[in-house]
Order: sequence, then structure tokens, then C-alpha cells
Amino acid sequence: MSSDHIEESNAKVTLDESGENATLETNNSGFANNVTHGVNDDNLDYKKLIFWSVLGVSIVAVFIVSLIYFSEFSLNNAKENAGSTTSYLEVTKLKADQTATLNSYGVVDLEKGIYHIPIDEAINQIAVD
Repeated sequence: MSSDHIEESNAKVTLDESGENATLETNNSGFANNVTHGVNDDNLDYKKLIFWSVLGVSIVAVFIVSLIYFSEFSLNNAKENAGSTTSYLEVTKLKADQTATLNSYGVVDLEKGIYHIPIDEAINQIAVD
């Protein structure tokens, strides 16, 4: 112990002849109790402790809520992109089917005898007539 601390606590420390055992004499019972237990009492500032605890929990909560909203936004955005991709594929297939119909021969209504011919052939026949 430092001499300053001993003077403040009005304590007297004496060693026995072997130097292994010490005796403490003091009028301050709190100091004697601290020395017996080997620690000083903690004087916690509960206001600061509660403030920093609440602040830390609040920051973590805001972070978690932000992650949830971001994941929902990403999921909705992915669904919209998937819908537009599906529409694009449907339009592309529809155009390919229409092009195939315009450039081929086929039956429209067999009972009425209605057939379709390639568009170029139809233009040529109209031009000849």
C-alpha cells in the first residue's frame, strides 16, 4: 500500500518477525473489510450504466429491424424482377409462335375449308390477281 492511502485511512500495518504475516490496525471498518476481502467496494453509476445499456440495446434493435426491412425490400424486388422476366419470356415465345404461323401453311377450320398460307405467298397472290 502507498503511504498516502495509509494516511487517509488512518491505518497502521505491522509485520511480524518473519515478514510473512501482516497486521492491520485502523479505525475505518469499511477499509478493514475491504482489505479482508481483498477488494474495494464498487461505486457504480447506475444512471450511466442504464443509459449505455438502453442505448446499446436500442442500436442492436434498430440494426435488426433495418435488416428485416432490407430483406423484405430485396425479396419484393426479386419477385418483381422475376415477374418481368417471365413476361419477357412469354412475349418472346408468343412472337416466335406468330412468326412461325405467318411463315407456314396450316389448317384454320377444316369443316369450312379455311387454310392459312405464308404471308409472302399471300402477298404474291394478291399482287398477281
